[in-house]
Amino acid sequence: MTLKNQGLWLMLNLKILSLSKPERCSDLKLMLQITAVTKDSVVLCWGAPASNGGSEITNYRIEKRDRISLRWVKCNKRNVTDLHFKVTALVPGHEYEFRVFAENAAGISEPSPSSPFVKATDTLFKPGPPGNPRILDTTNSSITLAWNKPVYDGGSEITGYILETCLPGTEEEEWTIVSPKDGVKGTSFTITNLKENQEYKINVSAVNCEGIGEAAPVPGSPKAEERLIPPEADLDAELRKIVNIRACNTLRLFVPIRGRPTPEAKWSRENDEPLDRATIETTSSFTSLVIDNVNRFDSGKYNLTVENNSGAKTVSVIVRVLDTPGAPQNLKISQVTKESVSLVWDPPLNDGNTITHYIIERRETSRLAWTVVCNDCKTTTYKVTKLLEGNEYIFRVMAVNSYGVGEPTEAPSVIMKDPFSQPGSPQIIEVTNIAKDSMTICWSLIQLSQATAHRLPLKLMNCRKEEFSTSVYVLLMSMALV
Repeated sequence: MTLKNQGLWLMLNLKILSLSKPERCSDLKLMLQITAVTKDSVVLCWGAPASNGGSEITNYRIEKRDRISLRWVKCNKRNVTDLHFKVTALVPGHEYEFRVFAENAAGISEPSPSSPFVKATDTLFKPGPPGNPRILDTTNSSITLAWNKPVYDGGSEITGYILETCLPGTEEEEWTIVSPKDGVKGTSFTITNLKENQEYKINVSAVNCEGIGEAAPVPGSPKAEERLIPPEADLDAELRKIVNIRACNTLRLFVPIRGRPTPEAKWSRENDEPLDRATIETTSSFTSLVIDNVNRFDSGKYNLTVENNSGAKTVSVIVRVLDTPGAPQNLKISQVTKESVSLVWDPPLNDGNTITHYIIERRETSRLAWTVVCNDCKTTTYKVTKLLEGNEYIFRVMAVNSYGVGEPTEAPSVIMKDPFSQPGSPQIIEVTNIAKDSMTICWSLIQLSQATAHRLPLKLMNCRKEEFSTSVYVLLMSMALV
């Protein structure tokens, strides 16, 4: 540049610098890279722009976007001049993409190409071996086994399991995959189409997104053979107790059964009581007994017997129908007098619930109406008084519980009279051996017993008894009044 005025010249040299925004990181070797990933952070690296736009880079702006969102979010609050940055506060399990901008005095560049989506998760590995592989069952053509999930899943969800078999004793083991192509989703599996009585080696491996993990061998060499299992009937906690059910309801006894071969199930009642009203259903896994509209006669012990070639087993269920009580047992009459009678009985075989008391009634045989003698007898004995001599009575007893009055039990009719009577007149009386101070009186033993001999219509003094083939008394008396 030249400046000129009156007679003077001035020449200046000026250097002009043109500034622009920096270029974006478009060079492949400088593209954004992800070097480390955890469940809540990633470490990003990138290269400097090919051109800084004529001004020093003052900051790199890092942005992220969740796959489920359309919005880009700035990651750094402070200026970043290094070519790497750790992005934190990520949501575990979410997938993110990242981009970087360069800034100088002229402004901010275009963004770098976005990184591939990366999942916020810890570093992944193949899973460990499944735990406790074991045989559950075998048949002539199949083996059923189960296992536990691996203790270590490699940091990724287990997606399935691979099962392999191999014939033992071969020089080169040839393992064959016997599980479905997409793996077994559960922790048990039945291997089918096996050769009868053939032994097999079996391995189980877990699979995650990183691949197939370490195999766990099944102990031993299980054989495809039919297993004999003794029969079992599994009573639940409710059936092990006394089953109480209200009258007129439906009784349902459901019992799971197992065994091999499939056991036969047979229901019966104590003392071989009939099961005509029961509906019985039996399958390979359970048996059930249903009785509709139960009553007190359905109370008792129900026996279930399961049997197969391996043995037999019997279990019992005690059922108590809550109903009015049954009839008292063994009602007897004792100690009859002309005005009282004693009754004795046993409790009902089926009480329907706890017996609270008994009701005693009587009636004369010439009448139809019953009269209550006692409506709150607490024991199984009772003395009925104030009866009429010579009348014939019938007595009955009924048990009572919280559900009402039960069925009555009647005793045979009885006539009110004392257990003894006046003696009859002496028969065939004979007086012999008459002397001035004694005589001998003889009578029939059938008509007059020794117990009543002292009631002779004589006033006897100084008498002596002598035994003969019949009832004979020798009377020695100083005075007799005939």
